[in-house]
Amino acid sequence: MSRGETIRWIAGDRAAFLEINRLRSSGAAPERLHTGPHRWVEAWRDTQPGDAPIVLKWYAPRRPALRRLRDRLLGRTADTREWRTLVALEAAGLPVPPPLALGRTPSGDRVVAMRPVGEAPLLDRLRRASPEEGRALLASLAATVRRLHEAGFVHGDLHLGNLRATGDAVHLLDLGRARRTTSPRARDADRARLLYSVERDAGGPPAREALRLALGGEDRLDEARRRFLADHARGRARRHHRPGADWQRLSAAPGREGLATADLDAGVLREALLEAPVRRREAPRRDGRVTVEEIDAKGASDPSTWIRKRVLAGSGRRALADRLRGSPARRAFHRSERDHLISDRAARTLAFLERRALGRVPESVLLLEQVGEFDLDTHRPASPEEARHLALSLMDWLAEQHAIGLGHRDAKGGNIRVAREGRETPRFWWVDLEDLVGPVRLPESARLRALVQLNASLADEAFDAETRRGALARYHARLPFDRPLDEIAREIHTKSLARRHRYRGEWDA
Repeated sequence: MSRGETIRWIAGDRAAFLEINRLRSSGAAPERLHTGPHRWVEAWRDTQPGDAPIVLKWYAPRRPALRRLRDRLLGRTADTREWRTLVALEAAGLPVPPPLALGRTPSGDRVVAMRPVGEAPLLDRLRRASPEEGRALLASLAATVRRLHEAGFVHGDLHLGNLRATGDAVHLLDLGRARRTTSPRARDADRARLLYSVERDAGGPPAREALRLALGGEDRLDEARRRFLADHARGRARRHHRPGADWQRLSAAPGREGLATADLDAGVLREALLEAPVRRREAPRRDGRVTVEEIDAKGASDPSTWIRKRVLAGSGRRALADRLRGSPARRAFHRSERDHLISDRAARTLAFLERRALGRVPESVLLLEQVGEFDLDTHRPASPEEARHLALSLMDWLAEQHAIGLGHRDAKGGNIRVAREGRETPRFWWVDLEDLVGPVRLPESARLRALVQLNASLADEAFDAETRRGALARYHARLPFDRPLDEIAREIHTKSLARRHRYRGEWDA
């Protein structure tokens, strides 16, 4: 848009029209607050001290002319939706920027003028806040969302980037996707998106849990979060998961092809996969087909160690199957990369190579980051208190995944890495990445199977009967079973014994 273009005002306050026209013709330069390909935001301030600034939010034409005309006639353009919503919500007493004017230019750009609100982005406030201040801000945020929904609107793009704070008050911004609806599903989608944003950007699981409880509607919220995460993962994978974006192609002779993340040098990754000397090698697994090695990381300061996992097919039938379904390393890379779009529950993969011969894949190699301090199944807590704290934290971690449809097909302690030193709450990661599942609807049978796998893999001397019962009760409190807890405990006990793993039955259910 040319700054000399005249704005034709469509709606708003005449005094605001005159003020904006005067500011734009005064020769002053605005402050650019946001720049995007189809939208930008600028703030205009008068030279007179004490005068309130004006924010102009510009929208460039995006669609073919006929569709743009249709949206204009139906009042469905983003600027019209934002203007209409601002007017309605301000009249209802909601904390939104006071709307001033709606206009367009001869070139087709459209503009919404408003007064700014909020002292600082809510994201910045939450990151700097003490625990008490953070809880107060999250409670205020939940109250603002409830008021929005009670007014008959949903935001449509509710995340921390669209919220500002003044004291304990939270203001709503960027209402171009807002719409009138009383649909419970639409309201739950607002809350699900917001929970994801808070967990990802401002406080992790504790902040998410505080906000989840403050928002309410827990009986529907987990399902809404699962739907949001599935859609979010699909959209981001479609945009980013391809060579030239997040990934790069990797090749090595003879006949080795694969993929790698784009942020590390291909030569370094190729050397790590094929030639790097071994720092430590674990005992071979699965009849010698799987070898796990620690190697020195190059080109990365954190972590200083990488894990190289080599898998041999071991039989012609399995090698042929891996050619059709993808090798274990390929499956682990793709599933881990997709999972990292929505979660931090798994170790991060860096690259993989698979060797192809005569239409089969007899061998594949995966490179991933080293995480944690120990495998869960090898750890022996120093005290009953430590065992209880570790078990309850583990159940919190697992139940939260299951609640939003994230599972694992081989949920044993040997596939879970733990970091504890210097942490109030232990940190867990999955490391058997080809078995990651979700987001999908997890039936109770799948959740029970995971609990059986985990219980069977942990030795009696590590976690006693009382600790296991308490951990199961903790899981049930977050994600209840359809059957009585005693019945569930007996089933886990019986099926754990049948697996003939480390559990020997001292948990006498």
